[in-house]
Amino acid sequence: MSILQTARLSGPVRKVPCKVIVPFTGDVPGLIQDSPASRATGAQVVQIAGVIAGRPNWDGVICVVGSRTVWAHVSVGEVVSFASFVSVEVAEGLRAMAEEGFEDGLQATLSRPERLAGELAEADVTPGRAWGALLGAELAAARPYWLGQEVILVGDWPVQGFYAQALQSQGAMLQQVERDVAFDQGQAALIAEKGTLS
Repeated sequence: MSILQTARLSGPVRKVPCKVIVPFTGDVPGLIQDSPASRATGAQVVQIAGVIAGRPNWDGVICVVGSRTVWAHVSVGEVVSFASFVSVEVAEGLRAMAEEGFEDGLQATLSRPERLAGELAEADVTPGRAWGALLGAELAAARPYWLGQEVILVGDWPVQGFYAQALQSQGAMLQQVERDVAFDQGQAALIAEKGTLS
């Protein structure tokens, strides 16, 4: 159950780089970045805080999977940079979230992301191939975030499973955390920090 109110994409934000677990008033603000232009919601910030709370000196990447997936480079409790993608939202719109053909689509655009538009035409023939192509293009664009980095994947099944499969196929160093666990731990950390305001 959510105790904290969280900002939506159009709500209050803080610019990166910034610490995640800080005192705040009102809604938990989201994050904004000018280049590449990206936004993250307050709920995503809470989940990032949940991962950071148990790892105060950790350096790596947190990938919060959802309709808007966020890849956040974190160093010692601070989001240094991040990128956001809408691959999941597009796949859901195409009704392409399927296993059959997923791996073929993934490999097609991981190495050649310019093939994405053509691969999406497969959505009405082999939906999973279109979903794999979307995720392959996302991983190609997000390569600076996961290549050679320890990645902590936050999400729900089955979507988190597709991301894990894709990252593991590339040899990424991967840990997984359930969304509810990250959110609860993040709420606890932020509430404790908010208490310093009173």
